[in-house]
Amino acid sequence: MADKATRIDLFSLRTPAMRAFHLTWMAFFVCFFAWFACAPLMPLIKREFGLSADQVANINIAAGGHDSRAARGRADVRPLRPA
Repeated sequence: MADKATRIDLFSLRTPAMRAFHLTWMAFFVCFFAWFACAPLMPLIKREFGLSADQVANINIAAGGHDSRAARGRADVRPLRPA
Protein backbone atom coordinates (compact mmCIF):
# COMPACT_ATOMS: atom_id res chain seq x y z
CA MET A 1 0.00 0.00 0.00
CA ALA A 2 3.03 2.28 0.29
CA ASP A 3 3.14 3.02 -3.45
CA LYS A 4 -0.54 3.99 -3.74
CA ALA A 5 -1.80 7.55 -3.45
CA THR A 6 -3.70 8.07 -0.21
CA ARG A 7 -4.27 11.80 -0.65
CA ILE A 8 -4.09 14.30 -3.48
CA ASP A 9 -1.73 17.25 -3.12
CA LEU A 10 -2.52 18.79 -6.47
CA PHE A 11 0.26 21.40 -6.44
CA SER A 12 2.99 19.10 -5.14
CA LEU A 13 5.48 17.06 -7.15
CA ARG A 14 6.70 15.01 -4.17
CA THR A 15 4.77 11.81 -4.83
CA PRO A 16 5.20 9.63 -7.93
CA ALA A 17 1.45 9.79 -8.57
CA MET A 18 1.43 13.59 -8.71
CA ARG A 19 4.58 13.69 -10.85
CA ALA A 20 2.95 11.26 -13.29
CA PHE A 21 -0.27 13.30 -13.29
CA HIS A 22 1.47 16.59 -14.03
CA LEU A 23 3.81 15.16 -16.65
CA THR A 24 0.82 13.53 -18.35
CA TRP A 25 -1.27 16.67 -18.65
CA MET A 26 1.77 18.68 -19.77
CA ALA A 27 2.57 16.11 -22.46
CA PHE A 28 -1.06 16.11 -23.60
CA PHE A 29 -1.03 19.91 -23.82
CA VAL A 30 2.18 19.94 -25.88
CA CYS A 31 0.83 17.30 -28.27
CA PHE A 32 -2.53 19.05 -28.59
CA PHE A 33 -0.86 22.40 -29.22
CA ALA A 34 1.57 20.97 -31.78
CA TRP A 35 -1.18 19.05 -33.61
CA PHE A 36 -3.46 22.05 -34.04
CA ALA A 37 -0.69 24.58 -34.69
CA CYS A 38 -0.35 23.39 -38.30
CA ALA A 39 -3.68 24.79 -39.52
CA PRO A 40 -3.01 28.49 -38.87
CA LEU A 41 0.61 28.08 -39.98
CA MET A 42 -0.26 26.28 -43.24
CA PRO A 43 0.42 29.29 -45.53
CA LEU A 44 3.91 29.62 -44.03
CA ILE A 45 4.52 25.85 -44.16
CA LYS A 46 3.33 25.75 -47.78
CA ARG A 47 5.65 28.60 -48.78
CA GLU A 48 8.72 27.35 -46.86
CA PHE A 49 8.49 23.77 -48.14
CA GLY A 50 7.27 24.68 -51.62
CA LEU A 51 4.14 22.53 -51.33
CA SER A 52 1.51 22.39 -54.03
CA ALA A 53 -2.22 22.77 -53.34
CA ASP A 54 -2.64 18.99 -53.75
CA GLN A 55 0.07 18.31 -51.16
CA VAL A 56 -1.56 20.68 -48.68
CA ALA A 57 -4.92 18.96 -49.28
CA ASN A 58 -3.30 15.57 -48.64
CA ILE A 59 -1.77 16.85 -45.40
CA ASN A 60 -5.19 18.04 -44.25
CA ILE A 61 -6.79 14.70 -45.16
CA ALA A 62 -4.05 12.79 -43.34
CA ALA A 63 -4.46 14.95 -40.24
CA GLY A 64 -8.22 14.40 -40.17
CA GLY A 65 -7.87 10.71 -40.98
CA HIS A 66 -5.59 10.18 -38.01
CA ASP A 67 -8.24 11.50 -35.63
CA SER A 68 -10.95 9.25 -37.02
CA ARG A 69 -8.67 6.17 -37.01
CA ALA A 70 -7.77 6.80 -33.37
CA ALA A 71 -11.44 7.08 -32.43
CA ARG A 72 -12.33 3.90 -34.33
CA GLY A 73 -9.42 2.04 -32.77
CA ARG A 74 -10.58 2.95 -29.29
CA ALA A 75 -14.13 1.88 -30.11
CA ASP A 76 -12.88 -1.45 -31.47
CA VAL A 77 -10.55 -2.22 -28.56
CA ARG A 78 -12.83 -1.23 -25.70
CA PRO A 79 -15.23 -4.23 -25.95
CA LEU A 80 -12.27 -6.65 -25.95
CA ARG A 81 -11.07 -5.64 -22.52
CA PRO A 82 -12.13 -7.86 -19.63
CA ALA A 83 -14.78 -6.44 -17.35
